[in-house]
Amino acid sequence: MIIQTAIPLIAEYGTAVTTAKVARAAGIGEGTIFRVFADKDELLQACMAEALQAHLSRMGAIAGSLGHRGGKHPGTVRGAGRTESTARLHAALAELLEPDKAALRRPPEQIAALFFGLPFTQPRTDDEPDLTPQELVEVFLHGALSEGAK
Repeated sequence: MIIQTAIPLIAEYGTAVTTAKVARAAGIGEGTIFRVFADKDELLQACMAEALQAHLSRMGAIAGSLGHRGGKHPGTVRGAGRTESTARLHAALAELLEPDKAALRRPPEQIAALFFGLPFTQPRTDDEPDLTPQELVEVFLHGALSEGAK
């Protein structure tokens, strides 16, 4: 419930969103957030993992639907085409990253493109298990090196 409440606030305020604002929106005390998450960064990571999981689920549903061999797809697709939709998603994520531009290693637009490529980075053999969305987000945000490694 905390994550579901926090995601739209993060989309609106970026990393400037406060845990107090999330708590008010969720109708809980701020301390409740810190009983679930160690700090704001952990909450933000959990939100990113949830958003990635939702994206992967939607893409899986679409891929499964398009793989349907019974002829014409039973539903209709409305709104923007794939190229426009993808461009809008990239722009929205880049805009979300913009306030933290000075702390980023790469431009927000490039990070947005990398983020949307994450689902395609899963191992392709049965010997290696897929990373969870949380693990993908951790590697994306913190790199491959363990803490303290140089």
